[in-house]
Amino acid sequence: MAMSEKQFLVQPWSACTLDGKHYLLKFVCTRDEGYMLAVTDYIIMHIESADKTEVEKRKQDLNPDLELPNRVLLDHLQSTVCSNMETAAVQRCAGDAQLIIKLTSSLSDLPLKWTFICTLAGSQQLSEHLTRPLALLAVEQEARCKELLEVIRRKDDEIKEYRATGARLSRKKLETQLFDETSFLENIKDKMDMDARLFTSSETKKLYQIVMERKIKDQEEKIVSSVKPAIDNVSSVVAADSTSSQVAQQVPSPKDEELRRRKELDEKITAQQKKKVKKQMKF
Repeated sequence: MAMSEKQFLVQPWSACTLDGKHYLLKFVCTRDEGYMLAVTDYIIMHIESADKTEVEKRKQDLNPDLELPNRVLLDHLQSTVCSNMETAAVQRCAGDAQLIIKLTSSLSDLPLKWTFICTLAGSQQLSEHLTRPLALLAVEQEARCKELLEVIRRKDDEIKEYRATGARLSRKKLETQLFDETSFLENIKDKMDMDARLFTSSETKKLYQIVMERKIKDQEEKIVSSVKPAIDNVSSVVAADSTSSQVAQQVPSPKDEELRRRKELDEKITAQQKKKVKKQMKF
């Protein structure tokens, strides 16, 4: 997974209002001076990924008289989409196939126009960025709630033990009633706000990042563990081939053995002939 994709996946959602309707939005600047944007109404999602070339071209087309570095423009867009989208004009093309968001803002007292051209995301992208994160958040919140409730129960048992031994509070205002889990859950249910902002609170955003970073880490570990046996198998095959090659080099072929024997025989005959010549020269 590319670094920009990881960054986009971990980026928490922010609540925004477009054309009078509630949406969730996430925006990240990429390392190549581009950006990635996603907008969803919980049912469908639109997404745009623009690289440096596309950003520069659109900047010149929409703001021909404005000269500013890409990084400054992207930083401005990021702060604007996260805080001031109510005035943006929204246009849908070909049903839901394309979502065009026209944004007008000011940068250093100069007007700045920008158009986001988002295409309909597939079910896989919607699942990766919205459905699965929501499910993971629910599981994580449930686990934390159970753990906190267990801590409260143990604290109540500890307080009961103190009271049974005659311990008394020096400050009456610190006294608490025994925790009633049923009443607590009923009160939470009555106070629950189903607005989209519930999903985009600062606490939930932090939890979102923790959950998604853990998910990415688990995915990478699974990939490594699945690839490792194949790598080990290839390594063993290469090692076996190398050993076989070395053994083959150490054991001479029959032809090489025959040539070696002939060479030794020729050397012996030559040596004997030299000895005969030396004897004849003595006589």
